[in-house]
Amino acid sequence: MLELVEPLAAARDAERDALFAGAASLALPLFSPRRPDDGDAAAERFAHGTFRLLANAAARRPLLLLVDDVQWVDRGSLRVLAHVAARLGAQPLALVAAVRRGEPAADSAGLEQLRLEPALALLQPRPLPLDAVPRLATAAGLQQPSAELCAACAASTGGNPLLLKALLSELAQRGEPAAPADVAAGVPLVARHVRGQLS
Repeated sequence: MLELVEPLAAARDAERDALFAGAASLALPLFSPRRPDDGDAAAERFAHGTFRLLANAAARRPLLLLVDDVQWVDRGSLRVLAHVAARLGAQPLALVAAVRRGEPAADSAGLEQLRLEPALALLQPRPLPLDAVPRLATAAGLQQPSAELCAACAASTGGNPLLLKALLSELAQRGEPAAPADVAAGVPLVARHVRGQLS
């Protein structure tokens, strides 16, 4: 949570005082070398203070919170995110959180609590449409990719844009025209690349 709100603490004195006014002062322990006390009551105060800090900042100008890889977020931060999500209401404040499926969560119960928050809309992106693959292939450096090659690439990656780009780049680096049969040879290299990123 500290990384998300740290820029607010870097504000100039007068602005910082306004941001931490009222109940937002309950978030001050986040910026202290001494971490907030454990316990449900202290955690609830801290979560509410962080929400008020964000609301104070949003009152000055609309605020968008972007949190990637929420499955890796710690318990305390998930609790704060759930608290904030439940209180968004008419605030000029938006929360966008991305979760990668198939990865173990640092706190599965906290992640489930956030996921079930009624105020949040769950969006599940569909695979990239097949007609978008030729543009990615050309951008990766493949010259005039055939429909068959694009279809094979889309099928082997499940339409995942990240995997598609990695596979198409691998095929383009070979420096020769790619055929659908080449896709099978590129997939293990992409798998190694992805495993390296995950580790």
